[in-house]
Formats: sequence, C-alpha cells, structure tokens
Amino acid sequence: TRVVLVLDAPGESMTEFRGKAFKSPEATVNQPQSRIEQLRQLFADAFVAIDSSKDGCISPRELSSAWQRAGRSLGEALATFRETDRDGDGFISWDEWWSTIIADELEAESVE
Repeated sequence: TRVVLVLDAPGESMTEFRGKAFKSPEATVNQPQSRIEQLRQLFADAFVAIDSSKDGCISPRELSSAWQRAGRSLGEALATFRETDRDGDGFISWDEWWSTIIADELEAESVE
C-alpha cells in the first residue's frame, strides 16, 4: 500500500519522499486530479495507519512507534510531534496533520 512507502523511507525527508511519491504508480491509486488531492490521499492513508487506536488522533506513542518501525529515531519522532501538535493538547488531529503537510508543501513550492 501507499502507507508502506511513507513508513519505509528511513533517512529521507518528507520533501524527498513527496517528490518520489508523485512519480510512483503506487501513490496514484484512484488517479487524483491535482497534486494537492494526491498529497491529501497519501497522507490521509498514513494518518489512518499511524493512528493504531483508531480514535481519530495520533498520540506521541503512536507516532514514535511508526517512526521506529521505519528506522527513524525517537528524537525525529518527538521533533515531528512537537512541530505538528499545533494546539499543544498532546495529540495530533487530522487538521493539524494536514495543515502541517500542506504548509510544508506550499513553502516548498514557493522556493522552487
């Protein structure tokens, strides 16, 4: 599945991964019409996979587990968590997850 691509990219930044994902047939199931729709589906799948408790949010433990399975460090997981938990409630909601992704994407496009 596409989620495996996200979680099995140790050593790559999310920007590097995104660049590959857009070229990968596995990342274009249902052929989204725009790059933003494609990103949304890709990261929605990742969100669902990481949310092992299925409560609609990602806890620090869930994110750390996913990052460790992907060969990433606990430090990377915690840094990502702090950056993404914008309201500071100790959980990452879908809105926080998506707004962080889209903000990063828009910033990357403005640099290009």
